[in-house]
Amino acid sequence: MKTCLSLFFATAALFLSARSQPSSKSAQERVSRSTAKQDDLESTRLHLQEVVKKLYGKDAPKELEWVKITPIQQMTKRGDVAEGTKIEEAKGEDELYLDKDPCKGKAIAFHYPYEKHDTGKTKKCGEKTFPILRVLQK
Repeated sequence: MKTCLSLFFATAALFLSARSQPSSKSAQERVSRSTAKQDDLESTRLHLQEVVKKLYGKDAPKELEWVKITPIQQMTKRGDVAEGTKIEEAKGEDELYLDKDPCKGKAIAFHYPYEKHDTGKTKKCGEKTFPILRVLQK
């Protein structure tokens, strides 16, 4: 009887283990999607780097950095607030890229819906002066 129960539990454990393991195809798809997201993130960063160069001119940072580290955190979450200069805002206000440390290229992305307000403050970067916005992620 003990042998029969042991065999039953061993078989059940193997069955459950096999079901919980992702197939190589789904694992490959996840890796592919992750790589695509990283590629999109990098192409966005490179695009914004060019915008920052035009915005700040000779005082632009050599490289734009994301404020948050992991890809899922590049965008803000509900309740996040930040101040900085606007790098770029997508048409229709779907996304807003903010330089949290003006002239240093510390970018953070807000996505619709968000609220932006002029703080009345400015930040000088080389010869140019930029308005400081406060943005709230809703």
